[in-house]
Amino acid sequence: MKVFKVLLIILILFNNTFCFSQNKIMDNATKEIMLQGKEAIITHAFDILEKNVATLKINLKDYEIKVWANKTNAFVKFKRRIQYKPLKSDHLEYNISVDIINKKVSPFENGGKDTSYIPTKQEKEKIEFVKKNGGLAYKGFVCKIVEEIDKYWISITNKYSFSKFYIDKITGEKSPVMQGSYTVGPIIKGHILNENPLKEIYESTTPAEIHDIISTKKSSDPDFNEFAEITDFLSVKEFEKIKNFILKKGDGRTYRNMDNYNPHYHFDDFHVYLNSAIGQKNINNDPKISDFNEITIHDWDDGAFNIQYYTIKIVRRGDIKNEQIYVEEGMKEKSVYLLNSYEKDLNLMLKNLKEHYLVKLRGQIN
Repeated sequence: MKVFKVLLIILILFNNTFCFSQNKIMDNATKEIMLQGKEAIITHAFDILEKNVATLKINLKDYEIKVWANKTNAFVKFKRRIQYKPLKSDHLEYNISVDIINKKVSPFENGGKDTSYIPTKQEKEKIEFVKKNGGLAYKGFVCKIVEEIDKYWISITNKYSFSKFYIDKITGEKSPVMQGSYTVGPIIKGHILNENPLKEIYESTTPAEIHDIISTKKSSDPDFNEFAEITDFLSVKEFEKIKNFILKKGDGRTYRNMDNYNPHYHFDDFHVYLNSAIGQKNINNDPKISDFNEITIHDWDDGAFNIQYYTIKIVRRGDIKNEQIYVEEGMKEKSVYLLNSYEKDLNLMLKNLKEHYLVKLRGQIN
């Protein structure tokens, strides 16, 4: 029994040591590379690839390459643009991920075994046949080709839409195309939010912005509070005016997973939705069932501010005591707030809301 206990203690210590070693802190040399930007990070990833998997030869044209990082992790992810599944093949790995911190390459970390798919010369010819006859335009999309006995099934997807069709292996004739789109909504308030999310590093990301992403301390300048009162420049009366305008002039549109048919209006270059005051108890957002206490601005083209969602919430008289209505702790009645569900810079959100979105809202409503 004593021997068993000793072995058990050793095993626990080993596991703890192993777990600790997997959570390495970014060293200064790696930080210096990170701060040089996307190109330098990708170059470093190729050094790791060459050291870990010397036989692997990557053609850059075959992959979409993205860099992701946060305070404790950094990855260079190679997503294969065309994923070809040969006839009667087993599970294949198409994408490659380089862990910059731990110097590991997935899916090669298990003893260096090569499980990643690299097409043969014959398979490249088949892919070219499909590209020629299918008219594939895969920039920004992922194309999956599945070979069957008499045809190639092709699906082309991104996070917003998909299309699917097949091509005859002999004639190259293309079938009718099935198409559809996905509904992409915001993270619902009340769900557990990741306090250290991975953020993409672009070619245009500045050293200062990268520093904010990988720094273990938050800058003292940005405001990351959960909400800010904005009653001084968006009154209760004006909130109700915007709400009534959308109910009168707008339509119904689903934009998130928790409910349907939110009252909606398309203002110039952004969309505005109303959210039921009682949440999923009015899952179809019927104005006859409940009032609306949130206005969500959704900017599809968020290149200017890198923020897609702005949710404005009103707390009316009696809301705090109403068990059907959720009110964040610290809010007061007869007030209007800007929520910060995504841990963005609240000061920047306030500036964008005041100088851009409200200006356009008021201009169209008035």
